[in-house]
Amino acid sequence: MKMIFESLKVENIMGCRYEIEFDPGYTVIIGNNRQGKTLTARLIMLALYGTGRRVRELHDSWKLRPEELLPVSDKGSVELVFKAGERRYKIYREFGRRSKVEFYVEKEGSWELEHYKDTDVKTALEEEVGITPGLMNVVMSNEQSLIGAISYDEKLQASVWEGWKWRTEIIRGNIKKARDKCGREEKNLRGEIEDLKKEIDSILDRWIEKGVFSRDETKKGINKEALEAKLVSITEAINDVNRRTGHYSEFHKKLIELDDLESKSVIESIIKICGQKKEFLDEKDKIENLERKCEDYLKTLTNVLEKGGKEGIQKRIGELEDEEKKLQSAKGLKERKKAPIKAECNIYPPEDGEKLIVQIPEEVSVEFKYEDIAGGGIAVPYDEEKEKRIAEEIKELNNLVEKFNREKTEVKEARDSLRDKIGERKDELDEEKRKLEEQKTILEADKDKYLKALKEKEEKERMVKRLDTAKEWFDKLYNALSEEESLRKIRKETVAFINRIYERVYEWDIHAKLEGEDKIIITDAEGNVRSHPSGSEIHIMGLAWRWMVARGFDLPLMLDELDVLLDEKNFERTKRLIEEEMDRQTVILTLKEGLKDLPGKIYKIVREDKISTIVEV
Repeated sequence: MKMIFESLKVENIMGCRYEIEFDPGYTVIIGNNRQGKTLTARLIMLALYGTGRRVRELHDSWKLRPEELLPVSDKGSVELVFKAGERRYKIYREFGRRSKVEFYVEKEGSWELEHYKDTDVKTALEEEVGITPGLMNVVMSNEQSLIGAISYDEKLQASVWEGWKWRTEIIRGNIKKARDKCGREEKNLRGEIEDLKKEIDSILDRWIEKGVFSRDETKKGINKEALEAKLVSITEAINDVNRRTGHYSEFHKKLIELDDLESKSVIESIIKICGQKKEFLDEKDKIENLERKCEDYLKTLTNVLEKGGKEGIQKRIGELEDEEKKLQSAKGLKERKKAPIKAECNIYPPEDGEKLIVQIPEEVSVEFKYEDIAGGGIAVPYDEEKEKRIAEEIKELNNLVEKFNREKTEVKEARDSLRDKIGERKDELDEEKRKLEEQKTILEADKDKYLKALKEKEEKERMVKRLDTAKEWFDKLYNALSEEESLRKIRKETVAFINRIYERVYEWDIHAKLEGEDKIIITDAEGNVRSHPSGSEIHIMGLAWRWMVARGFDLPLMLDELDVLLDEKNFERTKRLIEEEMDRQTVILTLKEGLKDLPGKIYKIVREDKISTIVEV
């Protein structure tokens, strides 16, 4: 996949403090000697691999001592944003008393932290981005003479080609074995992953069935943190249910015990328990309704009890009704025309079933016939006001009894309804508690097994991903070695590119060619081998080698002090070469301003007071 640098931000590292936005094509950084141009390459490598002390494959020239990083401050940072294929990445490193590294991947427009260990970052660069320290050694290096020497030193070149031939013969066989082994291991791992998925799905299905997690929650993924949070949540829910069940049980028990509704203390106890529990129970409205009815009924009950209770009231009503009848029977006497006869009489009370008898004196009896005396009646003195008072008291007492009975019935119905509702809710809470305890038991029993299976699955999936990456690289290597027939193709392409540079760009009368199958040589116009090439020839040869590597692996190319060994004429030709031949992102670090009109971004670097800063031109 193609790699492109997007931006580099530096704070107090190696005396640099600036931010660069790289152009996808050309980025030119102009500056005099010792201004910090070359540090741009170093800072990119620092972002990728840190100080490099533990990266065995990294060339020593990239490895830094901690004291080199912070010459003017006790804390510094570097941040590199780049793109590989269709994904964007960001690496942030901080140096000081406590150093750290953070590797981010852009997902849906946001940066997500994926790694924070050097080893994991290096692995991600290799497996996800497709770069290795060895490749970056070449495309970022400014060791032109070292690279160019491969093309001219016969022994070194012969050793290089011979080594490649020997390695090609052995490596191709080993690559095929390794590729096939990767395939077998990947197949086995995929089978194991499927078994682990079934085990995990079985546990998840059981959790869903028991209501531990919803299906949506399981689709999002259940990790260790989610399990711990769920256990805490269930435990808290059990404690809450226990607390609420306690309130419901106590209230329900009291409503059963407080049954004598004609007892003032019972009604007062109902009012009290309602006031205590209504804030803790869901049936607050019903409780307040019972509380109000009891308060109203308590007033009526108190009135009834003060009058001797219900039986006392009924007795009093009977007495009043008897008095009322006596008065009513005497009511007509006032309308009689004859005046009453006043006499002293003997009164015989009722006895053994006999009636009440009033014995009148003999001198009075002679005034009446037997029929008058036998059919006579007995009457009390009539009092109209007393009759009215008795009628009103009877009505008042009857109304009180009616109100008492009605309110007592309402209280009983409200209490019984609430008691049944509280009992049902108590049963529901008991069932809820049973389910929660079952969920907790299941979760505690399955948790370790689930996490172990999940961890094994993730590890095996990472291994499959690595095996896929390895297979891909093995395929590329195998095919590359097979197609090039022990590097014949890459030698020919390198020679052709070098000659294109010499002939079309520089118009030099020298030529590169293959001598046999093992050696690239440079000859002059007469065909004589040039055993002592000039500095500019070495410079251009190094450029050719590095360009070939960058092209082969789709990497950006860093050209440091491209103009150092070239005169004005050849510098202009090199500029034209860059414009015509470079088909990838190129960062150029140069002394001269002759490249500032390249299409892209142009910066100038300046160092003052031991600090390098950069401005866009």
